[in-house]
Amino acid sequence: MQNPKIISKNSVRAGDVLLCFAQDMAGKEVGIEHGYSHVAMCINEIDIAESDSAGVRKTNISKLLEDYGHIAVLRNAEIWQPCLINGLHKFTEEKIGKKFNLVGAKKYKERKERNQETLMQQVEDIFDGKILPASADRDVYFCSEFVVSVFIHLGIIGKEATVAFRSETFSPEDIGKDKVFGFFVGYVISYNDYKIPENDYFMTSV
Repeated sequence: MQNPKIISKNSVRAGDVLLCFAQDMAGKEVGIEHGYSHVAMCINEIDIAESDSAGVRKTNISKLLEDYGHIAVLRNAEIWQPCLINGLHKFTEEKIGKKFNLVGAKKYKERKERNQETLMQQVEDIFDGKILPASADRDVYFCSEFVVSVFIHLGIIGKEATVAFRSETFSPEDIGKDKVFGFFVGYVISYNDYKIPENDYFMTSV
């Protein structure tokens, strides 16, 4: 078994996607089988943007680590140029205060299955101009819905691809499995002697 790659919480950078692990959630619900029950985004060297039960807000990585055992950091440094980082800041500021999408979070599985059943037809329809691309602008967001919406708003996920990347159909773990959102670079842990579970998703799949 490989040793986990531990990185400093001060090493996270703008554009990093932060997958938050809670041991007591592992295997409890569809979409968080591996324990990654929350996801957030780093927007600068201090601030983290997230949507939790309090809605869309800013936090920091130290506060996240008060609630989660460890954080898996995903990064795609090549795409996060200054213009996109500025767009990330602007989008986040516009969405601060939006409410948490509790209904959407509960219907994630149903919506994901329905989208997969009709995906090929949607692809044809969007290229034929019969349907519009999915919008990143919502009145409410659950955590992964917010992160996917950031990627849609900034054009990292192209307009035609939004039928496959509908933000309401992604869980935190779905984000972790798709390289569109970045590549695993290491774990930030809550305290020095913290042990990453040997069966952690990123220990066995990277």
